[in-house]
Order: sequence, then C-alpha cells, then structure tokens
Amino acid sequence: MCGICGFYGRDDNLEIKNMCRRMKHRGPDEEGYYIDDNISLANVRLSIIDLKTGRQPIYNEDESVVIVYNGESYNFKELREKLEDKHEFYTNSDTEVIVHAYEEYGIDFLKKLEGMFALAIYDKDKKALLLARDYFGIKPLYFSLTDSGIVFASEIKAMLEYIVPELNQRVFADLLSLRYNPHNETLFKNIYKLPPACYLTFNKEGISIRRYWKYEKNVDASRVEDLLVKSVKKQLISDVPLGVFLSGGVDSSLLVSIMRKFTDKIETFSVGFEDFDFNETSFARFVAEELDCNHREVVVKREDIKLLPKLIYYLDEPIGDAILIPTYILSELAKKHVKVVLTGEGADEIFGGYIHYKAMKIFNRINKPILKKVIYFSIKNLNNEILNKFFNYPSKIDDKEKEKILEFLKSNNLSEAYDRIVRIFSENEIEKLLKNKYKMKKNYIKNLNDILIYEIKNWLPNCILLRLDKITMANSIEGRVPYLSQKIYEITPISINDKMLLRKIAKKYLPKKIVKRKKQAFFVPIEIWINDLKEYFFSEFSKFKSSKYIDKYYIEKILNRKSLIYSKQVSSILAFELWYRIFIDEETLQ
Repeated sequence: MCGICGFYGRDDNLEIKNMCRRMKHRGPDEEGYYIDDNISLANVRLSIIDLKTGRQPIYNEDESVVIVYNGESYNFKELREKLEDKHEFYTNSDTEVIVHAYEEYGIDFLKKLEGMFALAIYDKDKKALLLARDYFGIKPLYFSLTDSGIVFASEIKAMLEYIVPELNQRVFADLLSLRYNPHNETLFKNIYKLPPACYLTFNKEGISIRRYWKYEKNVDASRVEDLLVKSVKKQLISDVPLGVFLSGGVDSSLLVSIMRKFTDKIETFSVGFEDFDFNETSFARFVAEELDCNHREVVVKREDIKLLPKLIYYLDEPIGDAILIPTYILSELAKKHVKVVLTGEGADEIFGGYIHYKAMKIFNRINKPILKKVIYFSIKNLNNEILNKFFNYPSKIDDKEKEKILEFLKSNNLSEAYDRIVRIFSENEIEKLLKNKYKMKKNYIKNLNDILIYEIKNWLPNCILLRLDKITMANSIEGRVPYLSQKIYEITPISINDKMLLRKIAKKYLPKKIVKRKKQAFFVPIEIWINDLKEYFFSEFSKFKSSKYIDKYYIEKILNRKSLIYSKQVSSILAFELWYRIFIDEETLQ
C-alpha cells in the first residue's frame, strides 16, 4: 500500500519530493523517484508484500517501462507463473508482475488483475503515460490538466504543491445535501477523480479516458460462497500482521469466521460510544469469543468530535458524517498491533442490505395514490415512539424525522423518493442555505435494481471507500475489502432483500444470534454531541469563513434546534467550513 504522484510535461526534483512529503502518512517506510526528461513519477511506500526488494518505481528488463503503484494484486502469483517463461523478474512484488503483464497483454492487463489499485505506467517508447483505477474505486486517483501537461496523485493535497486551490462551486449543493461529493469533478476547481474501472492515457496527441470493465452480470448464486472464501483467502496474503474491523454484524463476522479456516491467530478491533445506549461492542465481543480471536475495543468520547479538522485534512474533500471519528479512532487502535485490516465494506451494496433499501422497497409496493394517502395519514397520527419501533432505529424519531418520512411518502416516483431519503437538505432548504443557485445531480432510478447500481457507481467509491482509504491511511494502515471482488459482483443477483443470500451463507459459519440479528446502521450519536458541545459548535461557526457562499443566519437557526436531521445538517456544513478554512484559506487547524 502506498501513495503515488507525478507529472508529465516537465521534470522537477523539488516539486515531486514536496508532493511526496504531503502524502508521507500513506507510505512512511520508504520513497522512490523516477525523473527523466519531461516526466516525474514518485511513490511513498507502506511495505506489505516483498519487504526487501519491492521498492518502487519498478521497471521491465530494459527499463523502457516504469511503474508506480498503490494497492494489492491478490492474484499476482498466478499471473507471474504465466509470465515467467517470457520475462525476467528481479523482485517478488506484485508491482513487477503488473509491469510485465502490461508488456504482454497491453491495456487488457487491467482485466486480469484481481484486487485494489491506482497505478501510473510510463512507456518510454510510446512516450505515453497510463493512469488506471480499480473496478470499484477502492483506491483513489486524482488528476489535473495544466499548461505544460498533466499532474496526478493519490491525494489532492499532494497536487496542491503544484496547483493553487480554488473552490469548484459546481459540486457544492450535492456535497452539502448528500454529505459527500458524487461527481467526478472534485470540490477543487480543475482537479478530477479518475472514475472506477477506467484508465487514462496521456501523450502528445492529448488525453483519453476509457472504461475497461462494465457493471454487467452473469448471475450464478451457487458460486458466491466459493468465491467469497477464495477472496478472503487471497486477501490474507501479507508479510506483516493483519486484523479485522469487527462490528458484530453479519458482514464482518462472516469474514472472521472464513479467516478461521486459514489462520489460527486473528486480531479483531471494535469501537463503541461513551454514554450511549446503542453499542455494537457486545455483539463484536460475542463473535470474537466464539471464534477465539484476540479482541480489542476502544470507546469514542464526545470530545473526540474535535478531531474533525484533522480528519477533513486527511480526506481532501469533506464528508459530512461523524462516522469519520470512530473510523479514525479504530484505525488508531489497530495501528498499534497490525499493518493491514480486513473490513466488511461493500457487502450492503453488493447484497442489498441497507436500511434505506427497505424503505424504497416499501415505497415501490405502496406507490398508488389512494394507498399512499391512507398510509400518510396513519403515520401522521402515530406517535413517535411507535414509529421508532416500526423503523428499528437506534435513535429516537423526532418531529423533524417524522416530517421527513411524510415528505418521502409524497414522492411521485422512485427517483423522487430516493432523493428524499438520502438527502439531508431538500431543494427548498438548499435554496435558503446557499446564496447562489446551484443545481443538484439528477439520478435516473426507474426500478429498485437501479438503486443498487447507482450506489455502487456513486455512493460506494465517493463516500464509503474514500473514507476507508483516507482514514486508514492517515494511520498508515491498509484497509482491504474482500466483498468487493469483481468476480463476486458479476455472479451475485441484484436484489434488495436484506442480504438473504449472504445470510444463507452465514448460517454455515456463524451462530444464529448473529445471522438473525436485524440490520443496524452504524450510528454516531451526533445530536447528543451537538447538544452537549454547543459551545464548540458555536465557536467554530463564529469564525465562519465560507459566508460568501452559505447564509450564516440560516445556520444559526439550525444550531438552535435539536433533531437528528438538523444535527446531520450541522455536521455537513461544519465539514465544508473546516475544509474551506484548511484548503482555501490555508489555516492550520490540525
């Protein structure tokens, strides 16, 4: 696991080294450079595989092809066996296998890789730079066109050594409303994300971006268990200690149980919350004891919300969700014991398990005017405690939350309903909040299956995986996601059914107590924190620097209201405000 960066169109020793310095947390073990006429490539390395000879950049036999690489190719040993007759190897790393696979198969080498990656290959003979990103966007990769060529990096902050940061207002409304940026444009003007499953070529003829893999299916549910077991086994490859983020839910518990088939010693890590009734640690502890794991726990305290400036810095783009805090603290704990962690990210998207999927399924079933009207008035007249039990929500449903449920029922179609359930600001609220009119990204959801595909393309890479990568790498550990194998995705049915297929598999591996446990959102008690830490929030907003774009008085109204929805709104605005001060005003807040 590493960070990569570079530029094509000029060479500069100092700038490329300064870019690496800004990403040192991604690769504290060593760094390497390739600098030639008009091209500079660099890598900061977190040594996981081939600790002795895997230093990057890595070359082919005559050094006409050079690579810097971030990620893991879990099938590199099989690929190497096919290439050894034709190519000479001087390392035991997966990175060198990719160099020779590129020589042998051309751009089709990308379809042969299994794993997570962001890579840059410079072909001297063709005088061409190739950038590529893995199937689901597990590893980040950013680029920008400049007057002299192109600059790229694993993290935007490295590119700011080269580019003056400016706010890109085109993504603004969506970022605040969704709490993440769903666009390929970033919040920084003229800096872009390379989309998942895509490659970019840059040469004297210009730039080209193409897709090498499509989200297509050849369903065979009978093979899912076998491929999941193989995926977990392959992702145990490591020359350093590894562990698991264990929540006690089906996803992470199943990973631990499958791991038990291949290893005796398993390190597990779990997180809970101070003074809060909803905690998953008891379930995680139960699983760890059942599977004889070496288990550790950490507690998040309300004052830990003051970590936000540091976390926004590491993210590059703000995510307005307080889940960043427990993720960071859990990574901090894991760092003391392991260098790699397996996590359950991706299971909900692949197997259809999110709570809001159930709401969309219910809406689809009742989407008839008379039926919706009856249900609307029934819910309107129910008290909030009954609603709380109905929705199985860890926090009490308040009047604002109830209002959102009623608005959801007014939707005319699935696209409208989806927007109302995932956005924390409505279009009307965004108009009041923002001083200029910004358009929101349209979704094109016609049926329930479209929701899963939309979230795999948008929510998964731009929020879930971005958060996992940036927060684990902030602590110099590698996060692996065994559920996100393209082979598993291709054969798994698209279905919103509370992960029935995964639960069926889990019955063979886990106690009933875990398999039958209802899905719970990983919940951070932000509305309690905000109420108890008003002084901190008012202090941060008193320094308000983004008032050029956001109505300060509208924020004050939100701050004085106690509600889960309002708390999420405050978190989203605060994340943007901190980002603005760190990256645009260049304040030191960490």
